[in-house]
Amino acid sequence: MLGKARACPVNLGPQIRKKWWRSSINHLIREGDSKLLVGLLFLVVVDSVFVLTYALHEIYVSLYNDNVPLLSPRWNIGFDHSYAEMFGYAKLAVLIALLIATCRLSRKSIYAIWAGVFAYVLLDDALLIHERLGRAVAGPSGSTWAWDMGQLAVWILTAVILLAITVTALARSSGQDRTNGILLLVAVAALGFFAVIIDLVHVIARSWFRGSNLLFTVLEEGGEQLVLTLALGLAVLILRSHRHPPLAAGRLSGR
Repeated sequence: MLGKARACPVNLGPQIRKKWWRSSINHLIREGDSKLLVGLLFLVVVDSVFVLTYALHEIYVSLYNDNVPLLSPRWNIGFDHSYAEMFGYAKLAVLIALLIATCRLSRKSIYAIWAGVFAYVLLDDALLIHERLGRAVAGPSGSTWAWDMGQLAVWILTAVILLAITVTALARSSGQDRTNGILLLVAVAALGFFAVIIDLVHVIARSWFRGSNLLFTVLEEGGEQLVLTLALGLAVLILRSHRHPPLAAGRLSGR
């Protein structure tokens, strides 16, 4: 009996944590979110079209066309300002607009801060900020490896600054706003994983085997676009939770 009594807290612990986490995001979860799911699925399909078009094109020209490209470079998802990246810019712009709308509606500065973080991500991608600063760090005569390390140094410095700002904002928030901020932090961390960590592995492993460059390009760019799509969906849920709070919705349905 004593052994069983001691075992109970261990078994209940994960369930309690799961219930606590589920209850903390209940304000985002609603029944009948089919329209949102369809919209996210559409974005994933568009992302997949860009990735598959690039992958099939690279495989074909490598095997059958002596590496002579058939499509415009803008279809190369690994190139700056490609069609896939431009689509990502559009998703980022909508995401930022949603966070600004949430800030105006809730009057909570944490959403303005997160809008600023994603605005920096958009500007960095569009204006090649970390690439240019990385080149400046490496110097005009620096090697490709030095340039890559310069970009990494810029990313680390930027990440430290943004993390300090967002953690401070989280510390000053509470309740649902803090939970929303943590979810957005997870989204940015996932974006950084693909944009920085996978990119660094890509630099190291691009010549390890035939097709490694293609594989890591698909992982890096495809992963970034998938995270942006999920972050956009999260921003929609956050805005909705402030426009139509769960309690208010319950009262309306009760009438």
